[in-house]
Amino acid sequence: MDNEICVDLFTDIKESWMFGYDLKQVSGPNGIYYTATVTPDQKKNLLKEASRHRVRYRYYEKCWSRSNTYRNDFFQYYSPPYRCRYCNRKLSKKIVVDHLIPVAKAKKSAYARFLLKIQGIQNVNDPRNLVPSCARCNLRKSDKMGLWVLRGFWGKYKIYWVCYYMSLFLLLTALVCMIGQYYF
Repeated sequence: MDNEICVDLFTDIKESWMFGYDLKQVSGPNGIYYTATVTPDQKKNLLKEASRHRVRYRYYEKCWSRSNTYRNDFFQYYSPPYRCRYCNRKLSKKIVVDHLIPVAKAKKSAYARFLLKIQGIQNVNDPRNLVPSCARCNLRKSDKMGLWVLRGFWGKYKIYWVCYYMSLFLLLTALVCMIGQYYF
């Protein structure tokens, strides 16, 4: 169904008023919460009950939540060889498929959804929002955006990496020259 909505209830206790919904327990970075996929009518009732019981909540369209098939979609859309979009490391078997615009940001940030929509992406799991990554960079990026997103966009182009390494070389050369003048 296209108009399904996900509702996250931020409580670690499943209360009796919640039993009418197909809630799944999720262990997130900030603790345990419950999530359900509901229709717009069910959403209205669920949010009303959550407010009445003073339970914090968040809701978003289902297209902004992580799918179970995004890895398979990535491998069908892209072919090897793979390189990490963030550090240009050649990837073999230890490839991590990363959401360039993070799922967590797409759920709660209108700006993140805007960035996806201006690219013609209507779903956070679209292969155009998926990039190859090494485990180290994926862990460092986490759910950040900023320069990570820029590097992810530009990292697919060889010219970006040529310019990147050339600028590092020139910067280090200038630094060595400055230190050399200072000491000698």
